[in-house]
Amino acid sequence: MAETIRRRKLSTGWYPETEEAIEQVLHDWCCRDIEKPRSRAVVVPHAGWSFSGRLAFDTLSTLERSRTVVVVGGHLSANSPLVMASEDAYETPVGIVETDHRLRDYIMQNFDTVPDEDAENSVEVIMPMLSYLNPELRIVWLRVGPNSELVHRLANALAEAELQHDGNDITVVGSTDLTHYGPAFGFTNHGLGDDAHAWVRESNDATMLEKLAQLDADGVIECGPRDRSACSAGAAAVAVAYACAVGCDDAELVGYHTSYDCRPADSFVGYAGITYRRR
Repeated sequence: MAETIRRRKLSTGWYPETEEAIEQVLHDWCCRDIEKPRSRAVVVPHAGWSFSGRLAFDTLSTLERSRTVVVVGGHLSANSPLVMASEDAYETPVGIVETDHRLRDYIMQNFDTVPDEDAENSVEVIMPMLSYLNPELRIVWLRVGPNSELVHRLANALAEAELQHDGNDITVVGSTDLTHYGPAFGFTNHGLGDDAHAWVRESNDATMLEKLAQLDADGVIECGPRDRSACSAGAAAVAVAYACAVGCDDAELVGYHTSYDCRPADSFVGYAGITYRRR
């Protein structure tokens, strides 16, 4: 059977089109001084690279060099089934990334899944960065809604699968942006301008960051939809729950900013990068 390849679905505005342009951007971002990478799971933003790409890349750079990276995106409701890309490989401007077929099949045997046929930025914008950091890695592409039972079942299944991968061989990326505030998102409860921006930073996003720092997966699932403080709370919660399942007890905020910091406007989005590791 011929190999199926998932082609790029997002336009150039999300991230550069060519290998040369990708490598130039990521080479320029490689100046951050990071200790030996040892994160077992991370939470990263997924906006266009001009807004949150550097933060996502810095956070991904802390991951242990595992054989398989499970990238969990979102943009789903709580009653959505587990969504999985079914292709054998993924096209990026810096090369083809193979699927971990064994892990993909293991998940399909243990969960009801539906194929991901959407043009989905919550996973795709991260793929070239992962390929650049480790050209030999394999990927499993998932999307999960803010459903506590499904989140914990999946995280525990991935931890169990890791044992079958000879240990320490799977890392997890949870992909979410934070508060989407302003007229474009129908969320203007705290006015507009600097005061609204301060509320998002100091209250709404701060509450979500606290839950992420406390490794509180259920808290992430609860306050994300309730406070509109995460567009993909389920994805972030999977990273947190997996971190707990493999013994992580240390969370670090790599960085936080909003699109308002980059380009002030009445409508803006929050971004954060968080790592999880063992002390």
